[in-house]
Amino acid sequence: MKSKLIILLTVIILTFTIFLLVGLHNSAKKEVVQRFQSRQLFTARQLSKELETCLRDESRAVEILSTLPVLKNKKTDAAAKAVQEYFEYLKKDHVKSISIYDEKGTIIYSTLKDAIASDQSDTKFFAWAAQRKNKGYQFIIEDVPQTFAQSSKNSSFQVMIVAPVYGESPSNFIGLVSVVVDLDDILTSFFRADSSHTSKENAWLIDKDGTVLYQAEHPEMMMFNVHQQDESCLECHTSFKYVETILAKPTGTTAYQLKESSEKLSSFFTLNYKNISWKVVVNTPLNEVTDFVDKNSLQTVALIVVISLILLISSFLLLRSNRLKAKAETEAEKLRGQQAFNLILESAGEGIFGLDLNGNHTFVNPKAAELLGFKIEELIGKHSHTLWHHTRPNGEPYPGKECHIYATLHEGISHTGEEYFW
Repeated sequence: MKSKLIILLTVIILTFTIFLLVGLHNSAKKEVVQRFQSRQLFTARQLSKELETCLRDESRAVEILSTLPVLKNKKTDAAAKAVQEYFEYLKKDHVKSISIYDEKGTIIYSTLKDAIASDQSDTKFFAWAAQRKNKGYQFIIEDVPQTFAQSSKNSSFQVMIVAPVYGESPSNFIGLVSVVVDLDDILTSFFRADSSHTSKENAWLIDKDGTVLYQAEHPEMMMFNVHQQDESCLECHTSFKYVETILAKPTGTTAYQLKESSEKLSSFFTLNYKNISWKVVVNTPLNEVTDFVDKNSLQTVALIVVISLILLISSFLLLRSNRLKAKAETEAEKLRGQQAFNLILESAGEGIFGLDLNGNHTFVNPKAAELLGFKIEELIGKHSHTLWHHTRPNGEPYPGKECHIYATLHEGISHTGEEYFW
C-alpha cells in the first residue's frame, strides 16, 4: 500500500512537471508564431505595394501611348514605329508586348507578330474601351487572351492593361492600345531579394470574386474559382474556410492545411487599383517558423521522455500482475457473453442477423441463412441490399437509398411494413 502511495505521488508530481514544461513550450511556440505573422503581414503589404507600383507605372505608359498623335491620326506605319520604339524602352520593366487596335477590334500592329490581324471585337476589354465614358481611363484584365500568351511556365501570371484611343472629337473612337505585363518576376524574386525570408516562403493572389490568379506551388489552381468547387477539390482540400476568411477581411492572418501537407501560416493584404481588387497572400510552412523552438526544446523533450519511461517501467513492474488478472477476468466474461449470445442465435426459431452502418452482415444465425437461401459464410461481411433486397416485387430495381433498412441504419428510426427478400 505504501509503495502504491509513493508511486501515486510520483505520478502526480511528474505529471504536473510534464504539463508545465509542455505548456511553456507551447507558449513559446505561440509567441514565435505571433511575431512571425506580424512580420509576414508586413511582407504581404510590401509585396502588394510593389505590385501596385508596377501596375501604376505600366498604366501610365498605356495612358501615354493612347494619346500619341500618330495613333490619333491613324498613321499605321508611323504608329508601328513609335510603338516598337516605346516597347524597346519598356520591355525591361516586365512588358511583354504592345498592340494597337482599330475601331472594329482588329489588331493593326503588335510587337508580338502572331497577334497582328487578330480579331478581339468580342472581348470584354474591347467592349469596355468602346464606351465613351471610359475615355482617358485604363482597364486591367487578369485573364489575358491566349493570343498574347508567351510564357512557357504554367505558373506565369500576366495581366493586360488597355486604354481607348479617341480622335480629335470626343466621340471619335478610333481603337485602343494594350500592354501585356508579366508579374511573375516580381512575385518570385521578391523573396529572394531579402535574406530574412525563409526558403519556402511564397505568395499567391486571389481576386475579390474568389478566382485564384497566381499560385506557383499549385499552378493547376490558377483561374479556378473557389466558389465553384467540385469533387476534385476534396483531393487536396478539407475546407475552404481559410479562403473565406481572406476574402472577408481587407488584411489579416490565418492558417490552413492541405491534405498530406504541413500546416501553413498565411498573412494577406488587399491591393485595390483601378478596376482590380486582389488579395496578396504570403505563405510559410509552420515548421519553417517553429523548428528552431523545437530544437531549443530538445533537452526538455528528452527529459520528459526519460521521466515518462521511468514512470512507465515502475508502474508496469508494480501493477503487471493486477493487469494480467483483470485482463483474464475480462476475457473470460467476454467469452461467456459471446457463448451465450451464440447459443441464443443458434437455438432461435426466427431468422436473426445484424448489419453495420454500411449494410454489411456482421452476424447471421442459421435460421436467417436458411430463410434467405444462403450459407452463413456467404453472408458475413457481404452487402445485404445487393444480395437479397435489390428488386421490388414488380421486378423494378430497388435503390439502396430508398430501402427502409437503410433508413433505419442511418436515421435511427424504426420502420415497419411488408418487404420482399430475394
